[in-house]
Amino acid sequence: GDLQALLKPISIAVQDVTAFREKNRASKLFNHLSAISESIGAIGWVAVSPKPAPYCKQMAEASQFYGNRVLKDFKGTADGDKHTSWVRSFSQTLNEVEAFIKKYH
Repeated sequence: GDLQALLKPISIAVQDVTAFREKNRASKLFNHLSAISESIGAIGWVAVSPKPAPYCKQMAEASQFYGNRVLKDFKGTADGDKHTSWVRSFSQTLNEVEAFIKKYH
């Protein structure tokens, strides 16, 4: 119905993110892309019923798996701090989405 039509652009964007990751498997940032693509579904939380917060948490946990790989891969490198900051920031963003859902949904 109306919700599906409203969410169609989000669904397309999620598919695009996944396709971008798949096209860039050889990238040294593949684990970054995987962290994003594994959690991007969290933006569709409005379609999850009755309790979307656990769904969002699952997305964050899937992302964390790849975030941990990023931390491992770049530990001790010249750019390690940038990658650590990115992982923490992305994780915090997902945690804040979950907190928002819990507070307002």
